[in-house]
Amino acid sequence: MAVGRSGSAGEVVWVTFTDYQCNSDDCFGEPVTFTNQIKAVRCQADLTHCTQPILVSGQQNSLQFSDVTVGPDGRTYVTWEEDNFLANKGQPPSNQRFWMRVAEPGSTHFGPAREVAFEPKDLSPLHANDFRVATVPKNEVKMVNGKPRAFVTWDSCRVRALDAVCEEPRINLTWSDDLGRTWRRSVLSAGGDNYFPTISANPGGKSLAVAWYTNRYDAIFHNRQDVELATVNALTGRTTRLQRITRTSNETEADPLLGGSFIGDYIEVFARNDVAYVGYNANYRSTPLLGQGVPIPQQDNYVSRKHL
Repeated sequence: MAVGRSGSAGEVVWVTFTDYQCNSDDCFGEPVTFTNQIKAVRCQADLTHCTQPILVSGQQNSLQFSDVTVGPDGRTYVTWEEDNFLANKGQPPSNQRFWMRVAEPGSTHFGPAREVAFEPKDLSPLHANDFRVATVPKNEVKMVNGKPRAFVTWDSCRVRALDAVCEEPRINLTWSDDLGRTWRRSVLSAGGDNYFPTISANPGGKSLAVAWYTNRYDAIFHNRQDVELATVNALTGRTTRLQRITRTSNETEADPLLGGSFIGDYIEVFARNDVAYVGYNANYRSTPLLGQGVPIPQQDNYVSRKHL
């Protein structure tokens, strides 16, 4: 979801989502009858009127993970990923393509789909962790030298052993000054295992804020988890400062019910005037399980505040 001022439409709310449909008893049978499309709805800020769902992804299929931004230029930017899951019937190797469409200020009609990047090594199970992972591209728009620059960040494996085991994933950034026609690219992370990036345009500040989880401080096992915040030069797309948000590394398996199956892919950063707020999951607090037994670690939500 995104809120912003969009030309003659004024203050609006955009919501994008994946619309799944199964047209038979066996969605993944022969032939495959499973479809998923990226759709969008625009509402007035007071929610008195909303459009019907707008098909953004066209004839593409096997899609997920849309993200929407109302840019400072009033345009609406939507990104999503197209994967080969259906074509490969869920078998490796997997890959993704990222796409963007842009609507002019005040408009609900989107321009052509532009390919942001092809990612041949999207996230697969991490080599030292068991929680679920997926590459989820995120976008932001920032005015750079008086013009809107669209940014997209995502994670990818540096090596994917056996086309299945993800080793040392890194955080990528790409940007476009021409509404997605052409893109330039950089790597923001500093080695080790890095995943689940989140990005903020940092209104009122010059830099971007990008945060992610990292295992690089566990130099031996690459298992315990920390959170890093990157200050990124919006002009060059390069990291100028890395801050470790967490003082103590988190043990992601230390939950009595979830175990190692789930942790924190709902990480989020929001920055304004060079102050960043990072929300993440960790198992630091101990409490009796549903009021029983001795205090043990469990998952909670945390927020850290840092200057970029």
